[in-house]
Amino acid sequence: MIEEYYCDKGLSIVGYFHANEGFEDSELGNVAKNIADHIYRYFPQAAVLLLDNKKFEALSKEGKDRSPVMQLYTKDASRSWKLVGSDGIIRLKIKEPSANIVLLDYISSGKWKDIIDFDDHLDDISKDWVNTELFN
Repeated sequence: MIEEYYCDKGLSIVGYFHANEGFEDSELGNVAKNIADHIYRYFPQAAVLLLDNKKFEALSKEGKDRSPVMQLYTKDASRSWKLVGSDGIIRLKIKEPSANIVLLDYISSGKWKDIIDFDDHLDDISKDWVNTELFN
């Protein structure tokens, strides 16, 4: 359903965002890898963004850090998901420095509660998983 919706608009799914439930869990787990592998089959340049819970918490408390709260994973030569920058060569950088400011605004204002993901839609099909009204 998600693929059909975006394909009709000439867009493609090129990656996957994942947030672990446990605060201390900072690994890309099997479920996330399986979803990412499915996307990779159709788009070999696929990437995974994993929320770093500790950086996210620090950002919401301090609000000054401009480092990404996301970890970027791509497939390496052995076709394993690897954290970008773990080899010390390439690191994820935020091109737009205000990204964390926008994120903080969504946290402090409670706008994050208005975001509906596809799982929310599956629980209640009246919820708009496309979030058409979110940025109006």
